Amino acid sequence: MTRRWVTRSVGCLLVLLVGMPLLAQMPPQFSADMQFTVPNSKIASTAKLFFGGEKVRVETNAMGRPMIMISDNAGKNAYMLMPEQHMYMDLSNMGNQMAGHHNNRPDWHAYDAANPCAGMADTTCQKAGTEEVNGRLCNKWQFTGKGKTTPDRTVWIDQKSGIPIKGLAGNGSAWELSNIKEGTQSAKLFEIPDDYQKFDMDNMMRGMRPPQ
Repeated sequence: MTRRWVTRSVGCLLVLLVGMPLLAQMPPQFSADMQFTVPNSKIASTAKLFFGGEKVRVETNAMGRPMIMISDNAGKNAYMLMPEQHMYMDLSNMGNQMAGHHNNRPDWHAYDAANPCAGMADTTCQKAGTEEVNGRLCNKWQFTGKGKTTPDRTVWIDQKSGIPIKGLAGNGSAWELSNIKEGTQSAKLFEIPDDYQKFDMDNMMRGMRPPQ
């Protein structure tokens, strides 16, 4: 395992999650296949998503290696699991260091499907029509933000379930869900396995700094 792979993997995961801020704001629990595009990254174009209310699990790979992101809004925690090494990294405080601004992780909370931007600071939204996406009739919403933490984006939200099916961000990031299966997700999906050891990211980052 190299420093280059670790830092690039962390960066890709953070960019991916920032690019889909509405994806995990819905009350229904579900699993789905996800296709996405993250500009200027080596992250895979597909992933498996598990949404368990306050918790989210994304399974994908970076530079040919599997990796898993687990986020918990209630505890404000985020972890990257490395299955090949049976190790994990605590990314709860990494957003600001890797991306250069505050509040880098998605804001996990439920929202009003009839007015998705309700309660979102510095954000307005406007309905832009109705379209069918992967067999689901969706309302198309355009979001306009006033700062870096509230970027402009377009989101297609399923009229029946309220689940966001497709999203397009102003920075070129895009995602789309298919094979959606609604239902309670196992709590084990959002836990760090007992046989995983913690990887010291702070020591690795210190080792990358040039001599003073």
